[in-house]
Amino acid sequence: MWRTWRKVAIFVGVLITMLVAPLGGALAAPAAPTPAGVTAAATGNACQPNPSPPSGTPTIQVVLPEPGQVVASPLTVTGLAVAFEAQFTIALYGQDGQRLALVQAHTAEGQTLSAFSASVPYTISTEQDGCLWLYNTSGADGSAINIVQVPVHLLAGNAPLCFSQVGGVCIDGKFRAYWINNGGLYQFGYPLAPGLMEREIDGKTYFVQYFERARFEYHPENQPPYDVLLGLLGDEITATRHGEQPFKPLPRPADCQQVASACVSDNGAWYAATGHTLGIGGEGPAAIAKQWVSKGGLLIYGYPISEVFTEKGYDGKTYQVQYFERHRLEYHPDLAGTIYVVELGQLGRQIYTAKYGGH
Repeated sequence: MWRTWRKVAIFVGVLITMLVAPLGGALAAPAAPTPAGVTAAATGNACQPNPSPPSGTPTIQVVLPEPGQVVASPLTVTGLAVAFEAQFTIALYGQDGQRLALVQAHTAEGQTLSAFSASVPYTISTEQDGCLWLYNTSGADGSAINIVQVPVHLLAGNAPLCFSQVGGVCIDGKFRAYWINNGGLYQFGYPLAPGLMEREIDGKTYFVQYFERARFEYHPENQPPYDVLLGLLGDEITATRHGEQPFKPLPRPADCQQVASACVSDNGAWYAATGHTLGIGGEGPAAIAKQWVSKGGLLIYGYPISEVFTEKGYDGKTYQVQYFERHRLEYHPDLAGTIYVVELGQLGRQIYTAKYGGH
């Protein structure tokens, strides 16, 4: 039986609880690895005893940053929330308890579990531990209530981030914070070359930088955090493969309502946007779905554009893979129990090499 969800944000919330239990373990993965080129002290817990923790199920659920993650300004906070009048507050505190930032976050709907993404800029002179507070405001006295705390490690300044492993190539300053805050080396890989102007598939020209597993695009017309977007590399590299069986859309499930944008079963989900599923078909698809949900969802990966199937990766080895609008996810069962059980394919390297040679 398929359950109908008109809103993708609601669907993601359901998938979080549905996918994690069968895979054994909570969503909290091991702390994200410290980005190469960044020296960070071991993250402590700068969060003081919570003065007003949520009672029952939290109405604010943070996806990123993960507890203990190394972050840079402007910090991007994403997750799901049910908020009165579709807004709530995010505060950032430093090691000494001083408030470094205060922003209002907004959701798509007030009384429904909906996605949010907020940009939290801060300024510090020295690297330190910090604590995010996400909370509602009491209608009685204006105090912070239902506080969700996330310990983080704050990087200072905007020093260049360069890598001897790729000949000293640096991450452009426009993309530095996004790279650090959304997974760094583990998620995107090393930069392949300095930034450049490039015409993309929408016919417009953007300032971009290629990484092993992604292409970052700068969109100054958008407000943060949407001024940096990931290129649709999955769409680009599979543009001539639509006739292959794994890329053919699947029909809407018989008991999935025609108005539904996504339908969820006990095993996974089907998306109307592309006609493909997520999490259906065994351990490989389930592991890929868990990665999608816990490491960025639509914002980082986009919709699925294929089913899970077997093919050779860029390294010549054979994996179970699934293509998404922005990435290809690869299942590595030999690395089960680690954060590398699902990795992003090197689509950035493939496309950059095809266009510009080298690498």
